[in-house]
Amino acid sequence: MPRMSVPPDCPLCRESGGTLVWHDAQWRVIRVDDVDFPAFYRVIAQAHVGEFSQLEAAQRVRCMALVATLEQVLIERLAPTKINLAALGNMVPHLH
Repeated sequence: MPRMSVPPDCPLCRESGGTLVWHDAQWRVIRVDDVDFPAFYRVIAQAHVGEFSQLEAAQRVRCMALVATLEQVLIERLAPTKINLAALGNMVPHLH
């Protein structure tokens, strides 16, 4: 995974970003601790990468496979009316 220089104030480099659910060397899945959104999960790059387009093709495929797996688990376990996937407008310049 390409690595950008790590800004000292990047919260997703310093902290997990929430309750750790799963991880490997390149990715982690966390549940965001937000009372207003109890089923808010994120797939986060372990390395400091700012944008999806900065990943190599295989890493983009892996990222989206993780997103799809997470979506399937949420559908099976929680039976929501709709899943919302979002990737635009993030305030933190760290891929999540």
